[in-house]
Amino acid sequence: MTRPARLAPQTTPDTAPLSRRHCLLALTSLGASPWLAACGASDGSAKIRLVNATQGVTQLSAYLDTDALASAVTAAAASSYYGADPDTYTLGVRSTGSAVNSVESSLTLSKDTCTTVVALGTQSSLTTTVYTENESSPSSGYAKLRLINGLQIGDAVDVYVTSTSTTALNSETAAIGNVTENSTSAFRSITKGTYSLWVTGYGDKTDLRAYVASITLADQGIDTLVLAPTHSAKLADIVRLPQKNSATSLATPLTRVRFVNAASASNAATPTVDGSTATSSSIGGYGVSSYGQLTAGTRTVAFTSGGSSVSSSITLTAGYDITCALVLDSAGSLAIVSFTDDNFPATSSSKSKIRLVNLASAAGSAQLTYNGGSLLSDYTAARSASSYTSFTAGEYDFVVSASGGSSQTQASYTSAAQAVYSAFAFGTTAVSKFTLLQDQ
Repeated sequence: MTRPARLAPQTTPDTAPLSRRHCLLALTSLGASPWLAACGASDGSAKIRLVNATQGVTQLSAYLDTDALASAVTAAAASSYYGADPDTYTLGVRSTGSAVNSVESSLTLSKDTCTTVVALGTQSSLTTTVYTENESSPSSGYAKLRLINGLQIGDAVDVYVTSTSTTALNSETAAIGNVTENSTSAFRSITKGTYSLWVTGYGDKTDLRAYVASITLADQGIDTLVLAPTHSAKLADIVRLPQKNSATSLATPLTRVRFVNAASASNAATPTVDGSTATSSSIGGYGVSSYGQLTAGTRTVAFTSGGSSVSSSITLTAGYDITCALVLDSAGSLAIVSFTDDNFPATSSSKSKIRLVNLASAAGSAQLTYNGGSLLSDYTAARSASSYTSFTAGEYDFVVSASGGSSQTQASYTSAAQAVYSAFAFGTTAVSKFTLLQDQ
């Protein structure tokens, strides 16, 4: 087991032409662009950049009054620095292509300063975290590090730095702990060097959210790390923001995967990935494992059940949640299917979200209803999954019914607001089991 990093005591685009007050006369006279890769902050101007750490907003633009400071900044990325005259502005941030700002605030920029605007939240509820890059340098031999948590599902996180890559964090101590949603940690001084960096759910070292195999913390360097949501409800990319220097996007190498045994009501199934035991060593009959993290890429997924085995080459896409199931095909032979999961909650705070996963091999297409017949998922073919449907959270009877006439009921089940569910239909010639699981 590696030793934890030694910690020092904690120390307290399409741009419109610029109006005259926003011009940088020195740059203009030299024919230089107002876009700056790094922030020198010594010519009397103010420098500012935008970070897109939102969930689901693929491109963001930002404005000082009506002049664009950044345009079409993609998810989990940052713009270059932009130069402006010291002044007080209305800072506006919007989805690129929108005619109006989603969020506005007053912002005063002072001369010879560098400012970073971090956009957080969702399309319907954007927020910004704005900070001036003026943190004092640590002592010689140390670097400073802090985290902004942009995850949007209410989770707090911990940050670990380890001397080498390791498969377990059992004996490690968090360098930064309990950073809540949309909040910014204090800076922590850490011995300079090259480390592996891990972000986990708060208090759970097995709940890996982001991982960087090698990151160098320079002597007296000052870094802000921003967790940016991916397509997974839990996994995150990282935007590294060195103080007064160019940003780097660090994409997650992980996929979150769960495994399903839909081939037998009695025989357990053992999944492997590239020949090694997967996130669950054994799954009981008509069972569903919890999610685990696997390295993304084209992987050989295999199941063994009842003395038989089957394998398939499956692409695990980084930053996604995936369900991989052992099923019986139309001829009754073992087969593997996979589905991309969407575990982000419904946009309405009073609603739940659900889909039907029909794994009853020969029972025909199936539909999901609730509340005495209200349709949630229309007829869905065997070995496939429906799209997601939002509905008002509450207590209902949920019914899966197959075109062949069989059905199963989850009676008096209470769905939680903002929760995401999968309704699994199991069986062979009939739907013989119905499992309703909360997915997040």
